[in-house]
Amino acid sequence: MAFDKSPTQNRTIALVALATGVALAALSPVFDSYFHHMMEQEAHSKILPNTEVTELRAEAEKRLATSPVSLAKAKQDLETRGRESFADIQPKPSDDTRALVGWSKLPHPANDVPATTASQTGTQPAPGTSAVPSLSSAVPPNASASAIPAGKSPPSPQPSVIPTAVSPAPGGH
Repeated sequence: MAFDKSPTQNRTIALVALATGVALAALSPVFDSYFHHMMEQEAHSKILPNTEVTELRAEAEKRLATSPVSLAKAKQDLETRGRESFADIQPKPSDDTRALVGWSKLPHPANDVPATTASQTGTQPAPGTSAVPSLSSAVPPNASASAIPAGKSPPSPQPSVIPTAVSPAPGGH
């Protein structure tokens, strides 16, 4: 068997590797710009011009141009006089706490929020009746007073939750 006893070509290998790296580095921007250009061209060919947006922008520009105060003047007035001098944009405190109902960090309990009353809803209880429901409301409307024995309470309404079957304990016991 014969063996190759020639010296290694380290210099040639390094030169080819360097030339390949330089060529790739030089061609990378060319390829990137080509693909970027092709993608933009494809995207623009698929997007239709939106006439509604163009009309709205033209209308807004017209309103800005014909307003009694120019935009530059309004900006300058706001900068010099401050926000508090304009009633339309002046901050106003709010005592509306509806968004905080039930929040755990609320300084007062959530049940301090007033409930809707009959006067707010526009409904009034019938004359001679109480606005608070009683236990007699649990009695069906077709039951007579004699159907409930003396000394017994009216039947309680059935629970709305139906119990489900209990699965056996794990482990086969």
